[in-house]
Amino acid sequence: MRSFVAGMVFLATLGGAAMAVPVSAEAPPKAFSLAKDGHTLIHQESGTKLPETLAGFRRVGEKAFDGSGQYVGVAYADTLPGGGKVSLTLAIVHIKDMTAQQHFIIAKPMVLKGLGDVKTVSEGPYDRPGKGADGYLGLYDAQAGGKPVSVGLWTIDRGYWALRGRAEFPQDKRAEAQAAIDRFVDAFTALDQPYNHRP
Repeated sequence: MRSFVAGMVFLATLGGAAMAVPVSAEAPPKAFSLAKDGHTLIHQESGTKLPETLAGFRRVGEKAFDGSGQYVGVAYADTLPGGGKVSLTLAIVHIKDMTAQQHFIIAKPMVLKGLGDVKTVSEGPYDRPGKGADGYLGLYDAQAGGKPVSVGLWTIDRGYWALRGRAEFPQDKRAEAQAAIDRFVDAFTALDQPYNHRP
C-alpha cells in the first residue's frame, strides 16, 4: 500500500510542474521495454503499449513504483489550440478486488492534494459505449499556483489491471482539453492493449 500512496503523490505532482521534465536519454526503467520501433514503451507486466506520441500528446516521463513492475506511471503533454497546455498522467496498476469506483474514491484525495478552492464540476460513471473505456470519472475546478485550472480524474477496470488517468488544463480551455483527451483515449484504446495477466 505504501508504494500505491507514493505513486499517487508522484502522479499528482507529475500532472503539474514536473510535467516539464524531459524523458531521460538513458534506458527506460526495468518495468518497461522498448518496442522494435525504438520509440514505443511497453509495460512488461501487462504488455500495455505507450507510444512516444499519440493523438497530439507527447510522452514526457515514466516511472516504476515497485520492483515487481505492477505499478507504473507515464506522463504525456499536449499544447492546446490557441495556447495553454494539457498534462495527462496514466497509471497502470494491479489492485486486487477493487472496482473502478472504489479505485476512484481512494485516488481522489491524493490527485487533488495541493490544489486550492476545489469545486466539483461532475462525478459519475465514465461511459463510452462501444469504445471499451468505461469506468468512473470526476472533473474539478481549482486553483494551482494562483491560476484557475481544471483537473480530471478517471479510473478504468481491466480485470487484473486497473488504469488511472489524471489531466490538468486551464479552466478557459475545458472544451479543447476534453476534446484532446477524448482523442487520446480513443487512440490509446485503438492500440488493442493486451492487458496481460501475470501467471
